[in-house]
Parts: sequence; C-alpha cells; structure tokens
Amino acid sequence: MSRSAETGVCILTIDLTDHGQVGKSRENMASDRFDNLRQSLAEAEIPVTWGINADQVENVRPRPDGRESDDVALVAHADWAGANRRAFTDGLKESLARLDAAGLHPAALVLRQGAIGAHDDLLVKYGIQMVCVSESRTQGQTVRGWWPRLRSSVPPTPVRTLRWGLWEVAAGIDLDRDGVRGAERMIDRSSRKGGLAIVVASAGLLVSQDRQASRLFEHLSRRRSEGAVRLETLTGFAACLQTNRSATAARSILRSAAA
Repeated sequence: MSRSAETGVCILTIDLTDHGQVGKSRENMASDRFDNLRQSLAEAEIPVTWGINADQVENVRPRPDGRESDDVALVAHADWAGANRRAFTDGLKESLARLDAAGLHPAALVLRQGAIGAHDDLLVKYGIQMVCVSESRTQGQTVRGWWPRLRSSVPPTPVRTLRWGLWEVAAGIDLDRDGVRGAERMIDRSSRKGGLAIVVASAGLLVSQDRQASRLFEHLSRRRSEGAVRLETLTGFAACLQTNRSATAARSILRSAAA
C-alpha cells in the first residue's frame, strides 16, 4: 500500500531493560508469558524495536523473536549518556562491541535522559542512524518535504535531522504513563494528521498485563488495515526519512538544472 499524506507512522518500541517491575527480571523474561507476548506480536504481524543495553546480551537472543521485521536499539546507559566526550565514546563503543559479539547490530540509540550534544559525529561513526529521545525538544521544527500539511494543520512534529545525516525522533506515548486508552487516542490523532506516533512500552508491563497488550496490538492492526497508519521500526523509519530526503534533493537538482 502506498503512503499518502494522510497516513500516519507508528513505531512500537519495547524496552527490555524495564522488565523488573513484574518480579524477578530474568525469570520473567524467560517465562512462557514472555513467549506468549512474542507470539502475539508475530500473529498480529506488528514490527517491534526492542530496546536493550549491553548488560543483557547474555539473556537476549540475536533476534528477540526471530522475525526479520524487527530490529534492536541500544538503550544508552546513564553512566555515559550525556557525559563528557571521552566517557560517551568509551561507553558507546564498548556497548556496541558487546552487542555485536552477540550478533546484535543496532542502528538506533534510545536516550532516556540528557542530550547527545556534540556527540552526533560519534554516533554516525559507529553506525547509529536514529536517536530516540524521551520527549520532544523540536518545538517549531519540522522535517521538510516529509509531511506537507504539518506546518499548517498539526503541532510541530517530533522529528528532526541532525548533523551528518543523523535523525532524532521523540517518543510521545509512554504506555506506563498514558495507558492503552490514552495511547489509542494519541495514535488515532496522529494517524488523522498524517504524523508520527512512537509508543514506548516496558516488556514487564506487557507481560504482566496481557489483555492490555492484546488490546494495543489489535488497535494497531486495525488502524493499519484501514490504511490510517504504517507500522515501522526505528531503523526502518530512518531509512524512509533518508530516502525521502535524497529524493527531495534530487528533485531540487533537476529543477535547478532545468532553470
């Protein structure tokens, strides 16, 4: 299905570092209930970005549910996220090396707090294409050429381009905070405006509240089947943004040559 200007984009990110709230973390993540969560996602054909940190590589399979549609994002550790350049470099490099050794190759970074500051060149150097922050710091900024109606009809989009071709997106829906009902409303609002909705959910919450998880998955599947949203991963969305920017640049060159 081709994407129209009215079609929204929704990204579901499931944080595997946050699962302690349902009890003993490692036992829960290896339980049948977690397998049921993955099975529900597979049956609904919902792509997921799984957020992990380097301390979890021994407990996470190379692909958390074995599906090629999913991807993995590195969750920045508080010890080095937002720190000085040397600490940021060492932390990022070590984390990515440990994940790489486990067969995980994230191209997205989840930044819960702080800011990347002048470290964007380091992220690009080590293969990061997308940074997902916890709240929007892009008031008044939009990505040109992506959603034509944004500037006149919806609030500023939580997407911006940084230096070196890096993208930043803001996660606007926290399932722990907003609940499924609130998440559904924001997803629908975003889809009506042709915008972006990033849903952040802890694995522990989804495992412990399987009915709520099923309700969210059903809502996403229904909106996709209606053509209201396209479901993406962080890395997949970065690729779409880059393709769109390249196409826009090519059209600009052709217009200049024809002038």
